[in-house]
Amino acid sequence: MLGILRSACVSMERSPGTYAGMSEEDRRQVLLIPLNTQYREQASAEAFNVTGKTDILLKWEDQNLFIAECKIWRGVKSFTEAIDQLFSYAAWRDTKLAVVMFVGEKNLSDIVDKAHHALAEHPQFHEWGSADNEQELRATMRWPGDDRRRGHLNVFFVHIPSDR
Repeated sequence: MLGILRSACVSMERSPGTYAGMSEEDRRQVLLIPLNTQYREQASAEAFNVTGKTDILLKWEDQNLFIAECKIWRGVKSFTEAIDQLFSYAAWRDTKLAVVMFVGEKNLSDIVDKAHHALAEHPQFHEWGSADNEQELRATMRWPGDDRRRGHLNVFFVHIPSDR
């Protein structure tokens, strides 16, 4: 499922003009298409889970397989808030999580560096995992209120500058 999401993000970057004018919700809908193709219509948007509606919820065999929040990059504070929001929507059994950050600014390297630092400073951060590319962060996080429980967080940065 991460590979499917990663491929969809790369496809969006290859046609930035198509996606630059879209809202966060419209971009999220684009990400749902390949997930539902592979997982037989099991991915949904704005699905209620625990305390609110998560952007992407993928269920498989009556279990939550994956939960993701999609956000437009608006700085480190909003990035940290997205992580907190994601965990508030996840139950103890929901350990595969992602944040998809749509970045409209040109200097993506600086943004990934800022997010890397912010994630390392997050109170739930446990350790780094191995990311597949330089536009992705992967970390193991401590579960809120249960230091022995771990969640796996991927952060995807989708670079869609409005003018190239």
